[in-house]
Amino acid sequence: MADIVRDYQEPPQNILRYNGQPAIGIGISTVSGGNVVVMGEALKKRFRELKSQLPIGIEGNVISLQSEAVTKAINGFLVNLAEAIAIVVVVLLAFMGLRSGLIIGAILFVTVSGTFIFMSMYGITLERISLGALVIALGMLVDNAIVVTDGMRMRMERGMDALRAAREVVGQTALPLLGATIVAILAFAAIGTSKHNTGEYTRSLFLVILISLLLSWVTAVTSTPLFGKTFLKTGKGGGEDDRDPYEGGFYRLYKSVLRTCINHRWITAGVALALFVTALVGFGSVKQSFFPDSTRPQFYVDFWFAEGTDIEATREQMEKVEQFMRKRQEITAVTTQIGGGSPRFLLTYSPELPNPNFARVIADVKDYKVIPDLARELQTQLEELMPQANVNVRMFVNGPSTGGKIQLRIQGPDPVTLRSLAKQAEAVMDADVAAKTARNEWGNQILVLKPELAETQARRAGLDRPELAAALQAAVEGRSVQCH
Repeated sequence: MADIVRDYQEPPQNILRYNGQPAIGIGISTVSGGNVVVMGEALKKRFRELKSQLPIGIEGNVISLQSEAVTKAINGFLVNLAEAIAIVVVVLLAFMGLRSGLIIGAILFVTVSGTFIFMSMYGITLERISLGALVIALGMLVDNAIVVTDGMRMRMERGMDALRAAREVVGQTALPLLGATIVAILAFAAIGTSKHNTGEYTRSLFLVILISLLLSWVTAVTSTPLFGKTFLKTGKGGGEDDRDPYEGGFYRLYKSVLRTCINHRWITAGVALALFVTALVGFGSVKQSFFPDSTRPQFYVDFWFAEGTDIEATREQMEKVEQFMRKRQEITAVTTQIGGGSPRFLLTYSPELPNPNFARVIADVKDYKVIPDLARELQTQLEELMPQANVNVRMFVNGPSTGGKIQLRIQGPDPVTLRSLAKQAEAVMDADVAAKTARNEWGNQILVLKPELAETQARRAGLDRPELAAALQAAVEGRSVQCH
């Protein structure tokens, strides 16, 4: 009936290679609500325990361990957050005085701590976007507390009772401060309400800013007056030593500059307009990127061979690429995925659908800083090495993967017309020196076999279409059977 042997699938659906050797990939993901760092440490421990049980000739290597990247990224952002808080506090101490600066610094600490609590309650994890949102919001988190603290300080220095000063300041500024806070939150609302995958990726940015700014308003009208009453000194008021708090040297200078600007309002408006135009021109030369390139010490290269290329032919071509890339001193490891359908090991990484003419190389480097220059150099060299393939050297980004920078969708009922229009679009892109690796998802046309069943003869022989399909599948790809 059949010969049963233990062998690899023929032809293979996909192939994985690591540093030029055949490999078997294992993808392990964290359960919903799990901690990727805890899982990563547990995996390391388990792999060390199993290392002695590996069969001879098999070595274990890591293609991507997300827990290490997460730990490094979180530690870096926590350092940035601590530095930002320290800078804000130092500036407050320098311009607000010791007591006022410490009060606002304490309120900032309460606000940030409360934000972490609410983030935990609503399931917002600590990651690049959420921590980055805190860094963005830091400058705004102290605004409400500064208004209340400074208002109380001025009144108390004139002899007003602390409780009365708190009531007056909060009563006069609570609603205006709430309105200003809501305006600042709405500036980020487009990110939080976006239905695009960009909105999904950056939603925590909006949520953290929403929580932290609203909490800063709450602490400004509750905790800040309490701290002010406790730590700010009340002046005598009405005595010989009583003086206007705004009579200091800094305030006199500021008043003089302000009066000059008002008296020469047209000159002031002209200078402001000139500065605005200068800023527009200046920022035009600054690289714009909402999602910057990742600091991950990896990049990847996509290879698209001619439509209809057999997966084994793709593998033979990729062996040349592996040998070439492994000679580069900057590259420490090369992982080759042939045939698509690879596991998604990173949110910003989009695997390709199964396709025998597709291959992707993931390269590890010693330092991520060499990637931009290395990528430009490899783009040219790999195009020369593989002129028959569409080559695209790409970097990981801190944001959702979007495929090509420019994408065009053409829809219609006629495939011939669609292919003609697609070729015209590709020609336009190829003619632009700034464009590279233009391709269409249909690929080039190839010859295919379409068996036609002779209905009359088949009926006489007792055959039908399912039996013919099963016979063709067995001859070309094999069949899965169950033994009892």
